[in-house]
Amino acid sequence: MAYAHIKETENCYVKTDDFRLRRPDITIEVPPKVKVGNPFKVKLSFKNPLPKSLTKCSYLIEGNGLENKANSASDVQAKSEWSIMEELVAETDGEIQINCSFDCEELRDIIGMVSVKAE
Repeated sequence: MAYAHIKETENCYVKTDDFRLRRPDITIEVPPKVKVGNPFKVKLSFKNPLPKSLTKCSYLIEGNGLENKANSASDVQAKSEWSIMEELVAETDGEIQINCSFDCEELRDIIGMVSVKAE
């Protein structure tokens, strides 16, 4: 809501606008199948929708049958894409749900998830 008071005319102006800020989703790229005990690469990425940089960034990768990874990340420039490659190891066989969350000062809970088959 915006409110303006014009001194010269003593008029007031009020304008409202409803909108929803949609957080981006993290895209997680994984191989179609992975082998238990063997490292495999995952690519995490998303686009910063804001006209300002994202600061104090960190991310967490977790999943059933995986060792969790938490790291800090560099700032993400305005309207640019963030991406990183990580190496994971499946510790159990079966369907593994990989979840990733990215947090920063400006946006919280940017998330993504994907499943991969471990043999």
